[in-house]
Amino acid sequence: LRSGSFNYDMLTNQPGRNPPCRGTSQGAGALPLLPYQPFVPSGTAAGLSIFPETLQYGGGGLSVVTVTNTSNCNDRNADVSTVDPMYSMVWWNEPSVGAISADGKSIRRSYTAANGVSYEIRLDKKIGAE
Repeated sequence: LRSGSFNYDMLTNQPGRNPPCRGTSQGAGALPLLPYQPFVPSGTAAGLSIFPETLQYGGGGLSVVTVTNTSNCNDRNADVSTVDPMYSMVWWNEPSVGAISADGKSIRRSYTAANGVSYEIRLDKKIGAE
């Protein structure tokens, strides 16, 4: 699972609102190492699903972290900040990132996402494993 630290910074603009407004979500710190549990602050989870009938796979990973949301999208058009201790920060979300080998024993794919982050996925079935 992913470990280490994170630095999260997201800007949202709503130009169609009158007046236009914007919001930010920011957080930083150590990624939680505890297993994910519903409704419990902090935790990390990841999974990989294999669909043998179509020789496809998908996976995802997230960490529950604390972020501060600041937005002026309110009746006063003034910045209001709230703390969200249960923000699900997704760091891997691929519903179908490639194909399993014809013999069904390996998955390999490298790619670079639009944000410039590079990924390499490798999974090999051990001989004798189900």
